[in-house]
Amino acid sequence: MTEQTGQPGPIQQPGPIQQPGPTWQPGPTGEPARQGEPAEPVLAARRLSPRSLVVDPIRHLGRFLIPFAAAFLLSGHFTIDRAAYYGFAGGAFAVVYAVLRWVMFRYTVHPNRLDITSGLLARRTRSIPLDRVRGVDLTASPLHRMMGIVVVRVDAAAGGRSRKDEGVLDAVSAADGAALRRMLLARRDAAAPAPVGAVQPAVADAPGELDEQGVVVARVRPAWFLYAPLTGAYLFAPLAVLGTVWGWVNQNGVLDRRQVEGAANFVVTDPWLVGVVGVLALLIAMPLASTAMSAVLNWNFTVRETASALQLERGLLTRRHVTLERRRLRGWELVEALLARTARAGRLRALVTGLGTEAHGSRAELLPVAPVAEARRLATDAVGAQPRELRRHPRAARRRRLVRAVAPWFVLAVLAFAADLPAAGVPLLVLAALGVPLALDRYRSLGHGYDGARVSVRIGSWSRRTVVLERRAVVGWQVRQTLFQRRQGLATLVVGVGAGRGGYHAVDMDARAAGEFAAEVTPRWVKPFLAG
Repeated sequence: MTEQTGQPGPIQQPGPIQQPGPTWQPGPTGEPARQGEPAEPVLAARRLSPRSLVVDPIRHLGRFLIPFAAAFLLSGHFTIDRAAYYGFAGGAFAVVYAVLRWVMFRYTVHPNRLDITSGLLARRTRSIPLDRVRGVDLTASPLHRMMGIVVVRVDAAAGGRSRKDEGVLDAVSAADGAALRRMLLARRDAAAPAPVGAVQPAVADAPGELDEQGVVVARVRPAWFLYAPLTGAYLFAPLAVLGTVWGWVNQNGVLDRRQVEGAANFVVTDPWLVGVVGVLALLIAMPLASTAMSAVLNWNFTVRETASALQLERGLLTRRHVTLERRRLRGWELVEALLARTARAGRLRALVTGLGTEAHGSRAELLPVAPVAEARRLATDAVGAQPRELRRHPRAARRRRLVRAVAPWFVLAVLAFAADLPAAGVPLLVLAALGVPLALDRYRSLGHGYDGARVSVRIGSWSRRTVVLERRAVVGWQVRQTLFQRRQGLATLVVGVGAGRGGYHAVDMDARAAGEFAAEVTPRWVKPFLAG
């Protein structure tokens, strides 16, 4: 069998390790070769880096240390000797487990698949076809970076969107991780079936083509982290910290009964002072913690561009390197929180086929927080511009928003005054009055458009979302009407896509315009139904 061109340079290894079990060589059509033909893996079976024997025990001990220590302290049998004994036993178990895991773990790269074998009692071999690989990410925690190793995460389109659909190599050396990433992506492109009559592009194997030669197209500035409290991202981090601290204090008996009773008496004696101080502390702590957490997670966030992909790199303590293929990009989503809109800031996500925003979190986030002008510039360069003018929705949509934002509070206020409860009626009237500008803003945010190449949908007020999709990303339409929408001649048009959330809603469109808009974007699908 002829060798495929464009194979990256081999990763140096201490010695070949025989792959357990039979292997097969793929034929020209991607099917298994006939029995008797020699199997020639591109990269022979290898173990993880020996440095993982240092990282794994520390990581496993850290995962179980806090709950084990809390249970041990609360049991009432805590002594220094027992703590040392159980600590030594736990450390020995973690080391033995790490050694067994390292000995039994193998990974092999074949011309068209990646095999990962693991398990001691129950052997498990996971085979990932390279033409199903959607990306190869490199992640390094502070401990990994100290040891010079990385975690290689192979994102595979295996019919689901959970982490279980990925192949994880934890951990390999940093140099081997970068080389393995180049090899898998190059082999993936070579193994992917090309359209009939198309010319298969050559895959360059120059060192660093996928990593170092990318052009920087966007970089998050440190001053942009100040937008984090406005976007709502990480805003409730102080509450999580307070919960963790309180749990630790409660478990370790730092406060005795008298101190708790004294604090409770103080709260009962002067609750207003405690409430004001607590609110002020949260108002100060929440923005500070939100800004700090955003900086830690997104420090030196850099977007690089190559001929075939966008590369994202972020993180102060844990560095993460993500690759998004251009051929899988189908659009972008700009999220602008209500407060962030006053500062003209927002978050930008890429819509990638086979990649859901819920399951993969921030993997497709192009900019975590940035000025809207910068986000739109990057979105236009990466995918395409939004249609210039969005079509406004009918006035009935505005009326629906006013009724839904004002009527409930107003009815409750009338009932409160009728029950002679002015203390409850006045706040309810204030909420009803505040609902008017909110409803008008929600109506102004509604819009949809099409410029012949891209579809755009906009919705929301507290969190306004502007979605721009390539026409080829649309895989279906759905028209929904509630009883109240039918009475007012309105409908919700759902644009079905194979990326992001899976569907985006154009809410309260004119019922006739919904079908006409769908027919304008995909006439071959929709016009036969309209004609009928």
